[in-house]
Amino acid sequence: MAIPDFKRGSTLAASGTYTPGTGAPADLEGAIVTSKIMDHNRVHTTLTVAVAPNNLDYTLTLLDTTKFALGIASLDLRFVWSSTQIQYTTTRQLNVVEQITTEDA
Repeated sequence: MAIPDFKRGSTLAASGTYTPGTGAPADLEGAIVTSKIMDHNRVHTTLTVAVAPNNLDYTLTLLDTTKFALGIASLDLRFVWSSTQIQYTTTRQLNVVEQITTEDA
């Protein structure tokens, strides 16, 4: 699968649906959901996570990506229901590229 390009400085917004793994809770009710992205320089930035009322769908948002290093960035999510019930998503990657047209161009 090709790694998608992402323009540095753009708002990062993504959505997904929780799919329970074997023995995992059926939905995200009561879970603490967190997400971070790590840029090419290994700088970690926390994303805003919002879980939908159906407790299955979620959105990730980061408004300021201007300081991302160019190159491959990786992100994942962590779902915590209790100290013994923790799951992670598959790590996803983005290729952060420079924007060419700016407001002062």
